[in-house]
Amino acid sequence: MAEFYRLKYQELLDSRNLQAKKQNTARCVELFLSENFSKIMATLSEEQATSFSAYASVILHSHRHNKNNGFMQSGEAQLLDFETVRDTMYKYSKKSQKKFFAVPQLSYFFAYFAS
Repeated sequence: MAEFYRLKYQELLDSRNLQAKKQNTARCVELFLSENFSKIMATLSEEQATSFSAYASVILHSHRHNKNNGFMQSGEAQLLDFETVRDTMYKYSKKSQKKFFAVPQLSYFFAYFAS
């Protein structure tokens, strides 16, 4: 699932001739969400949208979990647990599955991916 979203994200960046390293990463994620999830984003409160965006960042950047990226050092992303996503990718178990699906935003991303 994470690879699916990373590929869609990279396609968007390539089509817009953007580079996440040179651009504001949060802005690139926001652009990705507005392109792919505009209907749901329009129904969310500001707090819910911030949380949804933060979880999208975790999925899109789960491969960079141990790098010193600026977006991971600030705000909502700092509070998120990359292991929730990474455990289902690399150390799959029923426990990691339960932990993953206990987060509504991650469940939504999975349902969208599966449909």
